[in-house]
Amino acid sequence: RVWPRLTLNLGLRYDLEPLGVHPNDYLIAYVPGKKSTCSPNAPTGIVFPCDEGIPRAGARNDYNNFAPRVGFAYDMFGDGRTVVRGGYGMAYQVTINNVTQEQQVSLPFFVRETLRNINATGPSSINLSDPWKQRGGSPYPLNFDPQNLTFLSAGAYSFQKFDMRTGYFHQYNLSVQRQLGTTWMAELAYVGNVGRKLTTQRDINAPVLKAGATSANVDARRPLNPPFLKMRATEDLAESSYNSFQARVEKRFGTSMGLMGSYTFGKAIDFASWHDSESRWLDPDNVALNKAISDFDRRHSAVLSWLWTLPQPQSRFARAFLGGWSVNGIASYYTGRPVGGGTSSNGIQVGRDNDYDGQVNNDRPNLVGDPILAKKPSPDEAKAGSTWFNTAALQANPPGTRGNNGRNTITGPSGKNIDIGLFRSFNIRENHKVELRGEFFNVFNWVNLGSPIFTMSDANFGKIQTANPPRIVQLGVRYSF
Repeated sequence: RVWPRLTLNLGLRYDLEPLGVHPNDYLIAYVPGKKSTCSPNAPTGIVFPCDEGIPRAGARNDYNNFAPRVGFAYDMFGDGRTVVRGGYGMAYQVTINNVTQEQQVSLPFFVRETLRNINATGPSSINLSDPWKQRGGSPYPLNFDPQNLTFLSAGAYSFQKFDMRTGYFHQYNLSVQRQLGTTWMAELAYVGNVGRKLTTQRDINAPVLKAGATSANVDARRPLNPPFLKMRATEDLAESSYNSFQARVEKRFGTSMGLMGSYTFGKAIDFASWHDSESRWLDPDNVALNKAISDFDRRHSAVLSWLWTLPQPQSRFARAFLGGWSVNGIASYYTGRPVGGGTSSNGIQVGRDNDYDGQVNNDRPNLVGDPILAKKPSPDEAKAGSTWFNTAALQANPPGTRGNNGRNTITGPSGKNIDIGLFRSFNIRENHKVELRGEFFNVFNWVNLGSPIFTMSDANFGKIQTANPPRIVQLGVRYSF
């Protein structure tokens, strides 16, 4: 407390979460130009914890994770009714241990191959009696002796960036809280954060798009082929940001009723909304091309919640049946999320590998018009087959090119919902009670449309085929002792 009306909070946090290791050191590292001495069969660049200077995790730990923070609270008028609060702090990303597991199911410890039937009738065709012929023979049985590991002539590897940094966030907020009367409280706030060096994945040996590219020469266009094909690298390349205006109001009616309402106007932006993003980049060598609103972005959100304990009737008979009941509820409204946003999608997709990179879910169309309709279809119109957006404004990227439509450019349907609960407890005797509950989800049975089909190759492209749950009533009895 530096002044009767001003309080400061100052802190410094240090985070160290060592990278995961394998009990048998079944992990690899990629160090360009370095030759393994303990596994001489390994291609140049693939090294192991048994090599000099290679840590057990296959990547170096980041020891520079200092996180300062500062906060303040200022009583503006000295009466305790109006307070300005603010704060800033750094926070570090939690290590994603799935990344370590992915290395254990990678060459040379595990074989995961995609065999392309380039010519169904020629010498390069796949014959199920000898499916490994294209790859120079079967890699099985696998041998985990470092001196005699099996490496396919061209295979897929997974590893972490050797000098991997821990992702971090700058978090900040500024708010004004005001007590109104004796039972009201209102708050206005600005809340945001910026993320840097966040975990993401990409193929660092992705095929180069150039003249003469076809679906038959995907691997030949990889910069490091031979000896490598796909090289799935976990790196610290992603960025994000979130900024929002938030408003909140609370009202307490003695001990029998509470009311709280909140509204958020915010915007989330990132390069990728999920760390497993290897197949989502438009161009793996320029991940910033994926910068767009986040998959989970909802621009507007409003929520009203309440809890009301019904007054006790005067009559003993009425009190026995009607007294002690409580009603709670949540009413919410929210705008839509991006169409095609999710852990396995990338906004509007063509659904074909027109850019010849071996991926079918990262091709984006060309934008040739305005995809946003002036009037969105109603639930009845959507059910009848109307499209949610102007599909004619999007055209498939021509073969050998990348589309110019951005990621997450179209927003899906908004939603609204009210859930109500009714409950009462009956005391049987000491430490024994029975609770009756009735819960009504989507009590007014509003139709909340699902997301439209986002793949152009689908016959229902642009149409909405799903809806969120209808009204659901749940009744229950609970006996506690």
